[in-house]
Amino acid sequence: MIDFEKIGRRILEERKYLRRISQEKMAEDLGMYQADISNLEKAKNGSGITDLSKLDLIADYFDLPLEILLFGRRQDQMEKYYGTKMQLKEYTKKRSQKHDAILRNLLGLKKDEEGDKALGRIQTYSCGPYMIYIAEECQYVWVDESKEDDDRPFGLLKQHFYVVYQDEVIACMTADVTWMLQYVDGPTFETLKTIILPDVFDLDDALQMLNPFWILSKYAVTTEEKEEIDERLQERMNRLAELGEERVVFLIESAYVREDCRRNGIMRMMLDTLKQESNGSIIWLNLEPTSGEELSLESGYHAVYAASELGQINMNASIAEHLGFTVDTKTVERQAERIAEDGTIFIDTIPVRRIAYFFPEKIRDLLKEDDQILSHARAREKVLDGDIKKPSVYTISQGAWKDYGYIIAIKIVCRDETVYAFARGKDWKSRWLGVSKENPAPTGKLVDTIERYDYLKDAENSKYYLGLKVAEQLLGSIYFGTVKPEDVKLDDLRL
Repeated sequence: MIDFEKIGRRILEERKYLRRISQEKMAEDLGMYQADISNLEKAKNGSGITDLSKLDLIADYFDLPLEILLFGRRQDQMEKYYGTKMQLKEYTKKRSQKHDAILRNLLGLKKDEEGDKALGRIQTYSCGPYMIYIAEECQYVWVDESKEDDDRPFGLLKQHFYVVYQDEVIACMTADVTWMLQYVDGPTFETLKTIILPDVFDLDDALQMLNPFWILSKYAVTTEEKEEIDERLQERMNRLAELGEERVVFLIESAYVREDCRRNGIMRMMLDTLKQESNGSIIWLNLEPTSGEELSLESGYHAVYAASELGQINMNASIAEHLGFTVDTKTVERQAERIAEDGTIFIDTIPVRRIAYFFPEKIRDLLKEDDQILSHARAREKVLDGDIKKPSVYTISQGAWKDYGYIIAIKIVCRDETVYAFARGKDWKSRWLGVSKENPAPTGKLVDTIERYDYLKDAENSKYYLGLKVAEQLLGSIYFGTVKPEDVKLDDLRL
């Protein structure tokens, strides 16, 4: 019996993932409407999915035998398990003309000198009957020309992985590659953040993982601590360089394996190829689905997920864990459609796990030394509106480093004056209080303390006394358990 839903999925596979053709382009080429292509892929009644002449037209468009569109591909005598009889190795022989033609088509390379050079730069691996090709696409490069002795580039590459079996592309993967990230600062860092799927991948998190002293140097240290932190920052940069960390973060933006090949270890094969290429770097994996038309600079997830897409995210997380990745516990809020029995559509807000990561052994050993400084409470803020007698706005932010103490900072804005009253300490006995013009918590800058007190009673004559009192109460409540949460008097906060 012919399964028309599977035929629709095969059309989707060929168009979106393996050939990267938009619905609009395919419709234009075939003299159809975009809705016609969408309905065919969903195997809707009246779409023509049961019309052999229409399916034959689509098969010709993809240059496929009609039987493949109808019944799928059959893999004869293929090894079922990767890693037993099939081993990944670098391929040094000349590629076949057929595969060169496939790669030219995939990468849009012309038959000229530039196209030949680009073709020659493609890395090639083999594994049993499979060929794995890696093509690089430069996205952003910047060199600090102000430093004469420093020619290190900062920037971003995209690496495209293609697995070819019997002259057909059966899998593809795209990874964003940053290099020399431990040296990135200023505008370069901000530019990279806008390019690498900004709502999915957090460069601050990656940088803090690699070199937490960078974050400490930028945020949440006093002037007195700055010199010590900068020394440790430089020491870590040197150690990363010794590990060969020229390319330090690989973010797998999207990955796809053809349906009939998913039990043959193809995804693991691509990941092992990536690990060889990454030179012992951290690999991040995006768990959220991306559309085939949006795999370049912009993040490709949808604002509203359907139930099937949420199921795909959970499946991606399970696959990532099976492949040895650690699924990040942090979540991001996403919108999901829910259809009631009467057909009413509701939009629910749900938490979604979005990232998994893999640390090579050398990086894991290095990070074991960071237990005493890694943040285990990222900055959180709470903004409240007050009445005329109280500050117009106050913001509470907090952070925690075992070596440098726990901190609560309260931003007070009243009568055009902005100050931060904060409480800080490694333990309850060693706490101290202060007032600054800049935020000393992780969301702020380096600070100079304009008022400092060892005990709250010493601050009784300060006009910021109540702000300091609330900061101390919050510190005791959140970190030391010396103050009950219900005893924190936020309503007392005023200038």
